[in-house]
Amino acid sequence: MRAATIFALMSLADELTRCWDALNAGDPNAFLDLYDPEIELFVPAWVNPEGGVYRGADAVNRWHANNFAQWADQRWELIETFEQGPSVAFVLKWGGRGKRSGIELGTRFFGVMTFRKQKIVTIVYLGELREGASH
Repeated sequence: MRAATIFALMSLADELTRCWDALNAGDPNAFLDLYDPEIELFVPAWVNPEGGVYRGADAVNRWHANNFAQWADQRWELIETFEQGPSVAFVLKWGGRGKRSGIELGTRFFGVMTFRKQKIVTIVYLGELREGASH
């Protein structure tokens, strides 16, 4: 079965779950294959010191690689999704261990991905959800 056919059978939230599961298995290509060549990533400054707008699949991939390079044993778990039209809002739980420090950290954060023609065209990371915060 072709990837486009499989995609058509899945909801966008299911597709994101598949991608994060692949990432947990060590395969970033599930996401990379979905990037539109003109994808845009927006990370507000309050979310990350390397915040800004990143345009193009190479720039978006580089931002992710740079931000996660310092971590080992990373895990992503999709906690909640809200799918509306071509967009999926999500709460994602992330955890990892510092490569140099060995310290384990984790957080939950909120974001939105928008699709067009079965490709991710925008990613917006909106920030951390702290324990006990309502969402």
